[in-house]
Amino acid sequence: MGLLLYARFFKNGKALTSLPVGILLGTGAGLSLGGTIISQPVAQIHATIVPLDSIDNIILVVGTLATMFYFFYSAAESRAVSSANVGRYLMMVAFGAAYGNTVMGA
Repeated sequence: MGLLLYARFFKNGKALTSLPVGILLGTGAGLSLGGTIISQPVAQIHATIVPLDSIDNIILVVGTLATMFYFFYSAAESRAVSSANVGRYLMMVAFGAAYGNTVMGA
C-alpha cells in the first residue's frame, strides 16, 4: 500500500494512488469518529443517569428532559409545548450563567 502512494509520480499510475489514500482516510475517519462518539455523547448520557435522591439530581434530570422537549417539539409544532418553554428558559439561564462566569473570569 505504501508503494502505491508513490505511483502518482508515474504517468500511468495516477489512478492507483486513490486506493491507498481512500483506505488511509477511511481508517482515520473511522478511528476518530469511534473515539468521539464514545467520549462525548455516551459520557454525557452516562452523567445524566443519576439516582433521584437529592434536589440537585432532580433538577438535572428535569432540566435535561425539558431541554430535549424544546428541541423535539418547538420546531415541529407552531404552538410550543409548555415543557418546551421550560426547557427554553432553562437554556437561557444556563447560557446567561456561563456568559456571566466568563465575564467575571476576565
